[in-house]
Amino acid sequence: MGTIDNLRRAGLIAATAGAACVTGAAPPTYVVVVDSGHDGVALVDATSGGMVNAAWIRYSDWGLDSTSGTPKDAIRVGNQLWISDQVQDVIHRFSLSVASPRYLGTISGGLDNIRGMEFQGGVVYVCNAGSNNGAPGQAIVRLDRRGEFLGYFTVGDPFDLMYRASAGELLVANTAGDDIDRYSLAGTFLGKYHNSDGVGGVNFPQQIAADPSGASDIVVAGFSAPAGLYAYVGGAQKSFAAFAGARGIAPLADGTFVFTADNAIYSFNPSTGGTTPLYSDSQASFQFANVVTFYCPADVNADGFVNGDDYDVFASFFDTADAEADFNADGFVNGDDYDAFATAFDAGC
Repeated sequence: MGTIDNLRRAGLIAATAGAACVTGAAPPTYVVVVDSGHDGVALVDATSGGMVNAAWIRYSDWGLDSTSGTPKDAIRVGNQLWISDQVQDVIHRFSLSVASPRYLGTISGGLDNIRGMEFQGGVVYVCNAGSNNGAPGQAIVRLDRRGEFLGYFTVGDPFDLMYRASAGELLVANTAGDDIDRYSLAGTFLGKYHNSDGVGGVNFPQQIAADPSGASDIVVAGFSAPAGLYAYVGGAQKSFAAFAGARGIAPLADGTFVFTADNAIYSFNPSTGGTTPLYSDSQASFQFANVVTFYCPADVNADGFVNGDDYDVFASFFDTADAEADFNADGFVNGDDYDAFATAFDAGC
C-alpha cells in the first residue's frame, strides 16, 4: 500500500478535507529583502518596513560560496524559500522558518544570468538572460517545485516578472526595450502593458510589484535615469517618484511600499510621493523584496487550506525522499516525518 493510501486509511483526510487555515494563530508575514552585499536575505516587518533580522539567511552560515555570489530575488515556493543567484547561475533553496531556516539544496544547470522569479500554479518562472550552462538565452525558464526543467519561452531581456491575477497573465520587465510586456502562462506574447521610450518613461525596469490597494495596478522600480518608482493603471503611467538606483519594491500592509536602492531600504507613500529611509548598511547591496507568509506547517501546497491536496503533495515528496518531506528538520526523511506531518495536519493552522 502506498504512502497516500496509508494516510487516507488513517482517516485524517476525510476528517478535515476542505478545512480553511483559520484555527490557531495566523502564520506570520514578513517582507524578505535580498542583500547581495552580504550574500543573504533580510527579514523586514510587513507593516512598518522596519528591520527585523538583517542576517536572517547568509550564504556563509551554510558553507555556500559567498565570494562569487550575487543573490537577486527570493520567493516562496510551497514551503520553501528559493533564492536566485545572478552570478552563480543557481537557485538556493531554504526551509521557511523565522527562527531557524535550513539549507535544502541548490538547483543548477540550464540557468545563466538569472534575476527575478515568480511562482504560480505549481510552476516557477525564472528570468534568464544568458546562454551558458545549457541555458536558453533571453527567456523565461519554467521549473516545477522540485526544480525540474519544464521548458522555456523566449522574451526580451527579462529582469523581473509578476503574475497579474486580474488578467491571468505574466508581466515581464523587458530591459532591452524598457517596456513591461504581457505573456500568457504558456508563454504566448499578448502585447505591451506599457511601452516606454526609456527617456521620459521607465528606464531599466527592475522589480515589479502589484498594488493591493487598487490605487494602481503595479509599481515598478526603475534603476536608470529617469530613475525612480513608477505607478501604472491600465498600462498608462499614473505617477512617478524620482529616486536614484531603485531596484526592489514590495507592498506593505498599511498601503505604502518598501523599496531598495544601493545599500539602503526605504518606504514610499504613493499618495504623497514621499520617501523615508528605514535602514542602511554600508556593506549591503539590497536587491529585490517580496511579501512572504511563513507557512502553516500542514498547508504543504501553500494554498491557504489544509486538506487532502496537502497529503498528496507531502506524499509525493516523502516517496522520493525529497528534502521538502523532512518535516521535522532533522536531516532525514523517514517515518518520524510522516508522524510529524500527520500531527500537524490534525492540528490545522
